[in-house]
Amino acid sequence: MKVLVAGGTGQVGRELSQCLADELIESIPLSASGLDITHLEDVQHVLDTEQPNFVVNTAAYTHLEQAEQHPEACYVANRDGPKNLAMACAERNIPLLHLSSDYVFDGAKSGAYTEDDEVAPIGVYGDSKWQGEEAIREHCDQHIIFRVSWVFSSWRNSFIRQVLRAAKDGSDMAYVADKQGCPTPATDIARVVLAVLKQLSCGAQVWGTYHYCGADVVSRHGFVEAVLAEACAYEDLSQVEVAALNADDAVVHDLYPVDAVLDCRKLFNTFGIKQRPWRGALTELVKELYQCQ
Repeated sequence: MKVLVAGGTGQVGRELSQCLADELIESIPLSASGLDITHLEDVQHVLDTEQPNFVVNTAAYTHLEQAEQHPEACYVANRDGPKNLAMACAERNIPLLHLSSDYVFDGAKSGAYTEDDEVAPIGVYGDSKWQGEEAIREHCDQHIIFRVSWVFSSWRNSFIRQVLRAAKDGSDMAYVADKQGCPTPATDIARVVLAVLKQLSCGAQVWGTYHYCGADVVSRHGFVEAVLAEACAYEDLSQVEVAALNADDAVVHDLYPVDAVLDCRKLFNTFGIKQRPWRGALTELVKELYQCQ
């Protein structure tokens, strides 16, 4: 098996590439400079050169506020890019696996969202991810779309690093406490993608859309408190205070789904993949960050 990973230097891409390497599976992790998915000719050339068995797209435009200010750039990356991959993959009979988002929902549903629930994106980012999904469905029959939520990792300027930096600097922190979701470690998403790839390589024909997120629902405020609690094992942050905001008081509250919890039973029923609690991964991630200092 040979797997091409678009966005291979991002949060999930780098974790997936490591997982593949650990399994002695050949991977081709490509950044935007190695594969610009927004240009069809570039996609076609790279696929013809590398001839992978599978393509996994983890590349995306993810800046919510900037997406509202520069919508065209967001749509080019999140709608047109996946469309180009889908067209090129279909022409070459290569299955395409793609990461989407819980932001295709508005979070107004009482209960967890299934794959069959009607979408209702509330911002440019969410709408661009939905349109990217639709482009893949239209142009590539052999596809798997994973909707994931609240991805976290130790990569570059990740959310975890931002929280720890603010705590050390004594900066004021305030996070929404009345909107909930499920944090998802990038390592777990990589694990899920790898497990699905293995089954597809054995001939499974189970194309479609699947949800995956970490087990345990929490607010942004609660998640930040969990990060700081883990960090207290390595330094005294007991004086750090995190203010709890109501969604109506947050500056960008209208760009976030209210309670976009994902129902992951379809993934389990199809592939036998269980959700994992995110807290264990958070413990390891914070430990890793402090040990690397």
